[in-house]
Amino acid sequence: MMRRFMIPAAIVAALLVGAVAGMFVAAPPATPPAPRGLAGTAADDGEGEPAKAPVYTCAMHPQIRLPEPGQCPICGMDLILASAEAAAQPSAEVSLSPEAQALARIQTASVERRPASVDLRLTGRIALDETRVATITAWLGGRIERMFVDATGTRVEKGDHLFELYSPELYVAQQDYVEAARLARRMEPLGGEAAEGAKLAAEAARQKLRLWGLREWQIRQVASDRKPRRTVTIYAPIGGTVTAKSALQGEYVETGSPIYTIADLSRVWVILDAHESELRWLRYGQEVAIEAEAAPGPSISGTVSFISPTLDPRTRTVPVRVAVDNPGEALKPGMFVRGRVSASVGGGGASAVSGLAGKWISPMHPEVVADAPGRCEVCGMPLVPAEEHWLVGPQLRAEAGGVLPLVIPATAPLWTGKRTVVFVEVPDRERPTYALREVELGPRVADGVVVRSGLVEGERVVREGAFKLDSALQIRGDTSMMTLDSQAEAHEHGHAAPAAQAPPPGGEATPAFTAALDATVSRVARLTAALAADDLEAARGLVGPLGEATTELAAVAPGPLDPALLAAAEALRGSTDLTGQRAALGRFMDGLEPLLRTWGAGLSRPWEMVRCPMAREGAGALWLQAPGAVANPYYGPAMLRCGDVELRGEGAGETP
Repeated sequence: MMRRFMIPAAIVAALLVGAVAGMFVAAPPATPPAPRGLAGTAADDGEGEPAKAPVYTCAMHPQIRLPEPGQCPICGMDLILASAEAAAQPSAEVSLSPEAQALARIQTASVERRPASVDLRLTGRIALDETRVATITAWLGGRIERMFVDATGTRVEKGDHLFELYSPELYVAQQDYVEAARLARRMEPLGGEAAEGAKLAAEAARQKLRLWGLREWQIRQVASDRKPRRTVTIYAPIGGTVTAKSALQGEYVETGSPIYTIADLSRVWVILDAHESELRWLRYGQEVAIEAEAAPGPSISGTVSFISPTLDPRTRTVPVRVAVDNPGEALKPGMFVRGRVSASVGGGGASAVSGLAGKWISPMHPEVVADAPGRCEVCGMPLVPAEEHWLVGPQLRAEAGGVLPLVIPATAPLWTGKRTVVFVEVPDRERPTYALREVELGPRVADGVVVRSGLVEGERVVREGAFKLDSALQIRGDTSMMTLDSQAEAHEHGHAAPAAQAPPPGGEATPAFTAALDATVSRVARLTAALAADDLEAARGLVGPLGEATTELAAVAPGPLDPALLAAAEALRGSTDLTGQRAALGRFMDGLEPLLRTWGAGLSRPWEMVRCPMAREGAGALWLQAPGAVANPYYGPAMLRCGDVELRGEGAGETP
């Protein structure tokens, strides 16, 4: 008796579970167009409502959908009739009842263009500003009689005395000047050429002292005393801190020997280390906030003044220079600091910096920026327009015509591995309906993620509850984020043609173009035969003629060829091993395929275009060969017969 009651109870419970599942799998009355990149069921285009075939499902396993009644192949329960709406449910859409909508707590957000930024955190160190460092050297050989600055770290001002130098050469030069000046005074009343010659000799002796480092007032003092001075005092050319002392008092020095190094620390450089992935967000003129343990409180602001054109092979980073003011000299050279950059994102997903258009910049000192033409305050060179500057010009041209980026919430995308999908709200439906759609994303920004393709401004995407919608698709056994990659792989292993191909040039094929295409096909077929045999020497001898044929093909084509085809031909010429030549051959065939599909039937010789589904790490690659047994150039003798013929050309007859 107990068993009789248990069976109906189980059936009732199963029916209740099926009803709840039906809340998530109910379909809209009409079928929208299938979403981009995903399989779907197209709606009937005929007039009136088409007849729906009955569909039977299992209350415990809703993914079971059969056209006839029977038992569930999983649990053996009797199948029940699904609703007419469920039978018409598209494979990549979910339609919710009001109860299911409330239960799933679905929230949507608008796809909008708005300002966005990427925050970077960089580390670096303080360095001397090389434009504010001076080395004081001995202009002449001699002995240091006295050092006024006798320790490193001493603060000096411009014009302070540094040391006294006794130099026999300088003493003799002073004596020569005294004698020349005395002779000029004697000859002046006489006039004539002799007086003029004496005056010129005195001026030459005076200029010699000036070139050897004496100041004008020192020379005048020698002239007024009418006798040479035993020692000469050397003065500081700039103000700053003595960072190095390279000589001692009483030491003999030679011409050019360094005595002191003085650095002005009121302005320093911050050298930040940027990794390769961070370089696309850094631009000249960007504002950087610098934080240091030695300078607590508000961060110190500076601007990017230089990005190194070379990479440090030890750290795999690129030095980025930021010039900052250091009025209290709290920042010491060698200190570690942190840098924070907020990079504005442009419409293409790249960094954008505004404020430099229309400015004038020094070609030698890019940190000198002015609003109008003029001369550099450092070197005196004429300023150039920012658009023509070697550092800023390419940056401004890249930003020209930019628009705000398309941004969605960071919680909206579902990542499947190679692909990314979102659920898009389908408008004008009686019930809330959401379609699965593949998108291409850009960088992650501070409050969302940039969309490169797949969405348009104004659409609404699911920002909360997307996993619940995907679970409903998985329960139904339809296209979902879990099956998307496997479907794409199956499509590739089915030897389908690539989804995106460059269009062939427009216009009619001329006899010259047909002949050039014929020559190109013939030479690429010979190259693939050499690669299939692993014959590197033969392949290297064939890439030159193939490049010449490709150049001729571009010259006589009815329209511009795909630049990738010409670039691949150059890559073939530059490759020195089989691996490089095989990689370049795949790219070359990507550009040649559209030409063959359009004009290949008119070629003189028969040919076959074959695809290897395993080449290029499973992405597949094409090659050309003469009709016959498959000869795979990408794997050579190791997998010689791997490939399927996709297209054949019968040939119109041999050319002479």
